[in-house]
Amino acid sequence: EKCLEYQLSLLESKVDILLRKKRYTAHLQESLPKVTETQPQPTKPSQHQFKEEFTIEPNFMGLAIGTRGKNINEARRIPGIIGLDLNEDYCRFQITGETREAVE
Repeated sequence: EKCLEYQLSLLESKVDILLRKKRYTAHLQESLPKVTETQPQPTKPSQHQFKEEFTIEPNFMGLAIGTRGKNINEARRIPGIIGLDLNEDYCRFQITGETREAVE
């Protein structure tokens, strides 16, 4: 009987964790801005543009993007930044800028 109670307790904990994860994911999806709507119009690539690409862990996407896209918008306002593209499916960021220092 104790074994059954223990297994039931573990199952309840797992269900609770799963529900919390689903609620958190739904919250993030609702609170994230539509990145495609806020991106500047793409510019033609030039020899004088620098690109930096990086990937982060999926569980850090919310922190990287920031509340309501705050970190993304701040990064776009950095002098010398031409564009910031985000592929949420692959957790990949691509930053294009006028100088190497701007994109780093």
